[in-house]
Amino acid sequence: MGRELNRAHSTASESHQHQVTIVVSAFAFISPLSSSMAAPALDRIGEDLHIPHGLQLQIVLSIFLLAYSFGAFVLSPCSEIWGRSRIIRIGNALFVVFNTACGFAQTRAQITAFRFISGFGGSAMLGVSCLACLFLLQIINGYQMGAGILSDCWHPTERGRGFSIYQLAPVLGPALGPIGKPLQPFAEHRNLLATAGGFISQYTTWRWTFWSITTLNVCIQAIGLLILRETYAPRILLLKARKLRAHTKNQNLRTEWEREDRTLPKLLRISLTRPWRLLGTQPIVQLLALYQAYNYGMLYLLISSFPTLWEGRYGMPKGVASLNYISLAVGSLIGAQLCGPLMDLIYKRLKQRYSCPDDRSAPPEFRIPLMIPASVISPCGIFLYAWSAEMKAFWLVPNVSNLVQ
Repeated sequence: MGRELNRAHSTASESHQHQVTIVVSAFAFISPLSSSMAAPALDRIGEDLHIPHGLQLQIVLSIFLLAYSFGAFVLSPCSEIWGRSRIIRIGNALFVVFNTACGFAQTRAQITAFRFISGFGGSAMLGVSCLACLFLLQIINGYQMGAGILSDCWHPTERGRGFSIYQLAPVLGPALGPIGKPLQPFAEHRNLLATAGGFISQYTTWRWTFWSITTLNVCIQAIGLLILRETYAPRILLLKARKLRAHTKNQNLRTEWEREDRTLPKLLRISLTRPWRLLGTQPIVQLLALYQAYNYGMLYLLISSFPTLWEGRYGMPKGVASLNYISLAVGSLIGAQLCGPLMDLIYKRLKQRYSCPDDRSAPPEFRIPLMIPASVISPCGIFLYAWSAEMKAFWLVPNVSNLVQ
């Protein structure tokens, strides 16, 4: 019965697959957007809340990522107990409340605490751009809820197509965040209302940075309530069994997930410790986690260096300087749309070469080959960016290097 249910989800209508993919991608886009959107406003935040420049001010930006990292170790395993859609909505609600609270913060302690809790809630839709890592963690632990939902909806041979949209979210969010600054209709600057958000940020309060994110997130949450349904097969079976028991009055209709030995404390202990055990004992998980930590760390290192480079070294106004973030977004867009279909093609070819009879026998490592050229190209882009910035080369050169990496 469980296999039939999984098969039913893999053969869901294509329109529903795309609807779910877009909504899940929107959820995964919004919280990384918040993580970096505060970057250009850090100076104003420091002035208003009397936070010294340097480490203490950077903590306001990076504390979100700390909670983002550890929150996934709690919320994602919980989705295996209470279902993916419920945990996503709870986490997103937590993110909305405390992201809004960031806009009302009056002290350093308040904004730091609010950023941490909002990051914890936002981690419910934590995304990783590396598909191999997603599928390994999904198979072992159901670790990424966004990846889990899409894996429930898309057939293994088509998942690259679905993930080509989803994997953009965690990269486009930080890349577009510093551009997509909030707009606040000041009467004396009404002529700016139709311009890019990066320009308008010069004339708004930093508090609207957080409030605009909340407004957008509430809209996404409303759409998610209409479209997102439970996709985790064991949870669906459990709900179906409960409905059948209520309808037939037959209390013997139970799933294997309702055994007496599957108590809530035991399930929590197993689910919450499994990611840490895998990270501590499985070399493949350790290597992929290290690789992704490097990629994500380099992304935020680049983002944090942009104001100094473009405003300080190149002398660009804040609005014009913010447009340079587009290079990261364009590179992510091109890479995702190329790699998704290519990954599906490689997966199918390797299945045929090694005579895998079905998708269950095909190892997730079949999705790794594209990481080889990527791991070579990315450092080249980093070196080109550093060299061109040091030499103060034509502004297009650093942007091309960002696009490449």
